[in-house]
Amino acid sequence: MGSPVSDHRGRSQKTPRQADAMRAVLHRGFIETVRWAVAQGSTVPCVQDPEGGWTSSDRMQRLSAAARCLECPLLDECRAYTTECPEPDGVWGASLSTSS
Repeated sequence: MGSPVSDHRGRSQKTPRQADAMRAVLHRGFIETVRWAVAQGSTVPCVQDPEGGWTSSDRMQRLSAAARCLECPLLDECRAYTTECPEPDGVWGASLSTSS
């Protein structure tokens, strides 16, 4: 199982298992926020058009998708989620992932 260890500054670090559990909780919370917004009638571009280039291998399509994020009512929430849980692929919070 492992218990948290401290980094060089004495801050507690999560074990990989704890980090995975936290990521799962944050992901569920973000998805619930998206579902709630859609149920309230908000237009969430990546939900409205899931094939809109969000995970395309074409960089220009991803840049176009990122521009559409700027109109999203959940832009701040998406950016906050991605700050805590960096996604390896696609467009999140109007930014391309680090591997894109």
